[in-house]
This record gives sequence, structure tokens and C-alpha cells, in this order.
Amino acid sequence: MANYLGLDVGRKRVGLSSGDDTLRVAVPLTAVLTADREVCLRRIADTVHRLKISTIVVGYPLNMDNTRGAMAKYVEEFVADLRRFLGSDVAFIMGDERLTSVQAEDDLKAMGRFKFESPARKRKMRRSGAIDSNAAAIILQDYLDELALHTL
Repeated sequence: MANYLGLDVGRKRVGLSSGDDTLRVAVPLTAVLTADREVCLRRIADTVHRLKISTIVVGYPLNMDNTRGAMAKYVEEFVADLRRFLGSDVAFIMGDERLTSVQAEDDLKAMGRFKFESPARKRKMRRSGAIDSNAAAIILQDYLDELALHTL
């Protein structure tokens, strides 16, 4: 059985999710809420070791026209740092993350989990990392679904 970690990398928060190739269901985890890269890498590494992660699926934020922007370059640098931090025991997959944060927010609203009555409330929900971790779950679920199609 392989265990997977999904990441939605941002400058201030990193959303996390986990799943495996048996159940093939991605579940949001508590987001890492820090802009300090070293602290963030350490927390992700702790999660990787605790959950015995073999593969990390990272949301890759391409522009709608498939070009790489500033955030894609930031994610590439983050992944390079995380690779160095973790060593070669963990595989990395880059997954398309376009519109996953919008979908995650819509999903949370539809479930009635978050009600954004005011701009201040919406900012508070964003800062909590829940949207980021749900976006990470969408990224990972897309990968697990694709993996399931190729193993049928």
C-alpha cells in the first residue's frame, strides 16, 4: 500500500491532504500556517514521516494558457527545497491545480461548512487554511482518480 500527501503551496499557507492507493480517497489535513519556509518544511517532513508517505502530489499553478507564472516558479523552488529536506525516499508528482481553490471554496459553501456573510469573515476563513487543505484534497483526489483509471 502506498500513502500519498497532497500539497497546495502558498506563500503564507500550505494546504495538506492525505490518501492511499487502497481506499483512493483524499482527506484534508490541518494546513501549515506560516510564511517561514524552514518551519513549513519541517512540519511537512513530520507529516511525511508520521503518515509514512511515499509520494507527494503538489499542486502546480499553471496559468490558464499553460504558461508558468511567478507562483509556478515559487512552487518549483518550494518543491526543490522540500526534496533536499526529505531526501530521495519520497517521489514527487506535479498535478494541475488550476481553479482548485475556487472549487474548494465552492464545495465548502455547498456543504454549509463556511458561510461568508462578510468580507472579514471570508478573510478569516481563508487564513484558517481550510480552503487550502480542501484544495490539496482536490489535487490529490484528481491524482488518485487518474491512478485508479490506469490500474483497471
